[in-house]
Amino acid sequence: MTPSWWRQLEGKPWPVRFVVLPVVGFVVLQLTFFALLVVGAAVPDGPIVRHLAADVESKMYGPTGLKDRMGGSSDSFTECVVVGVGLGSDETNPLAKAGKMPRISNCATGADQIKRLAAGEDVENGFYFRYWSGFTPLTRPVLATSGITGIRLVSGALLALTLVLAGSVLSRSVGVLASIGLLGPLVLSTNLMSTPSSSFSQAISISAYL
Repeated sequence: MTPSWWRQLEGKPWPVRFVVLPVVGFVVLQLTFFALLVVGAAVPDGPIVRHLAADVESKMYGPTGLKDRMGGSSDSFTECVVVGVGLGSDETNPLAKAGKMPRISNCATGADQIKRLAAGEDVENGFYFRYWSGFTPLTRPVLATSGITGIRLVSGALLALTLVLAGSVLSRSVGVLASIGLLGPLVLSTNLMSTPSSSFSQAISISAYL
């Protein structure tokens, strides 16, 4: 069945359908993504640093290569980078901060930097334009309220919800057995179920894939 929006486009000249609209859509998408980065950047650093300092003391932060309780190693490196995105800069303007996207280091030296930030000291930071920045609209508000424990709970809930939704959609589309055949190996032969507690950033990414 042809969607109504596509039927409306069928009467348009081909340059509009295949050039103008895709370009406009791409621009709108980029502006939307940047607006989300601004929302994440607008969250104050102070509460995030306080929660992360407590997480460092309780050993919830890092180190790299922890066992994931499923026979493998966790991706703590990415997790440490994700929680430190947006920190370590004197910049307070959300627009400028979202454009520069400062961050502190990874697990190896990040814990010391967090302690220094909590003590009111300056730290040397970098600017890194990569997919890690895209986590900030979710991670920074949650980190500001409940630290790493909170973001692990949120990522676990997202993973469970999207897994159920993906299974439901696949079951209706291709049948129950086929959906089990597609999702079963992902659940049973990988460390998927341990990611919220050991590599929450991977749990969020997998949720997006699902």
